[in-house]
Amino acid sequence: MSSLILRKLVLAFLLVVLPEALILGGVSFYAQRELVNIARQLEEISRSLEATRALNLSLAELSDPINSYLLQADPGAEVHFALLMQGVQNQLQSCGTALCHEASKRPGEMVNVISPDIARVKKLADELFSLSDPLRSPDGIEIMTRIMR
Repeated sequence: MSSLILRKLVLAFLLVVLPEALILGGVSFYAQRELVNIARQLEEISRSLEATRALNLSLAELSDPINSYLLQADPGAEVHFALLMQGVQNQLQSCGTALCHEASKRPGEMVNVISPDIARVKKLADELFSLSDPLRSPDGIEIMTRIMR
């Protein structure tokens, strides 16, 4: 008789514990899978932000040689500008082909919007570098004003 009671107790225990364990395991598996997806998305967003910040910094650095040439007629400014512009072009190219996070998925569109403005700045900078004395030239000030817009 005691073995029958023991069997019933074990069976009742298993009937309660097994479904609970299966449900808990399923919920844990689902939660872990979602956390992995969230971590992947955060990593993609982080890479996207890092690329955007690097491009923003490179664009800001473009003004240094322009200002240097405008204020001091620095002869090395044009070469410095060309090197910085090449870096910006490389970053734009890599941004345009990069995988972007699921929120936007359109890095190519960003590149298409920014590229004409960068080309305009390059054209204006080339005009500025062609001036022998940009600070005393009315064209130099006008070109610099157009670059800053």
